[in-house]
Amino acid sequence: MQKKTRLQNNARKLERGVIIFALILRLITTPSVYAAPGRAMQTLAEKPGLGELLGYLYSGTRFHGEQVQKRGGTVTVTSLKKPEPEGLGQLTLPALQTQSPKAEFVSADVSSIRIIGSCTYSYDTQALLSAPLKVHFSSDAPQVLIVHTHTTEGYAECAGEDYSSLDPLKNVVAVGDVIAEVLTQNGIPTLHETGLNDVYGYQDAYERMDAVIADYLAKYPSIQMVIDVHRDSFEDSSGNIAGPVVTEAGMECAKLMLVMGTDEGGLYHPNWQDNLSCALKLQSMLLGTYPSLCRDLLLRQSRYNQHRTPCSMLVEIGASGNTLLQAQNTARLFAECVSSLIIDNTAEKQRNG
Repeated sequence: MQKKTRLQNNARKLERGVIIFALILRLITTPSVYAAPGRAMQTLAEKPGLGELLGYLYSGTRFHGEQVQKRGGTVTVTSLKKPEPEGLGQLTLPALQTQSPKAEFVSADVSSIRIIGSCTYSYDTQALLSAPLKVHFSSDAPQVLIVHTHTTEGYAECAGEDYSSLDPLKNVVAVGDVIAEVLTQNGIPTLHETGLNDVYGYQDAYERMDAVIADYLAKYPSIQMVIDVHRDSFEDSSGNIAGPVVTEAGMECAKLMLVMGTDEGGLYHPNWQDNLSCALKLQSMLLGTYPSLCRDLLLRQSRYNQHRTPCSMLVEIGASGNTLLQAQNTARLFAECVSSLIIDNTAEKQRNG
């Protein structure tokens, strides 16, 4: 067993080494590559010879890099794409068995929202829940950016690889794809950054992602919301890898958790309550529409790059013990609530002039 584990670890190190070497080679030979590390993989994949070679080296399957393109009023960014294997990562979106959530908040909603975490600040939950969003979703330009600070986080299918995968059809990118698809279907222009951000190192991944987000906002100042999609990991009371499952809208779903940051850790984030206000509204909608889907909202001292927009958030969708399909089902319900929050906010702004 130890020999097998050692061989797997060595294989993963070699795999990452090949990717990093290829990236360095591309950066040296092509001066025009984006400075943000999260975009380098995208540019790499756009060069057919090297991109396809890289795909074969680490998966044996051909990858096809796609440039930024406009499709149906929605701008989509993809780094690495390949044909989807049967039964995994496919976007099948049948009609839901519940009504669409509505962004209506009353005082009783506060009692249903439990906030946990290390933050010691005082705040008025009722006032934040009732306050209007400090954003205006009204442009045909991109409104939402989906990112993955820890891109390689995978699900139960990746148990033999330490619940991690470089394959965008097996890791959290496949979950982000569902969110982007639902937002797109609901008419919300969305960007999805799929670069392998954490292959350069796990600990400083947030610093690198901050540069990627800043790059997007400079190019698309219309972005009002940044959603950082992760996969959680924890053990049950018996010490086993956990993956709680609930049934909502007739589907098996993983549980989700909104993780919100503050400036208590010392990083610049003066408007953290704007983000919390948005998260509280979304948590209320999720609890009201899919009662068993959410874990408690987690408020931390860390910032999580949420200082960039008034509606930035981090969402943990599922855990290591959940299947990808369970996480994708949850992503769909989450995205429906995000869509309703945006659409209702836009309608209210138009009514009020």
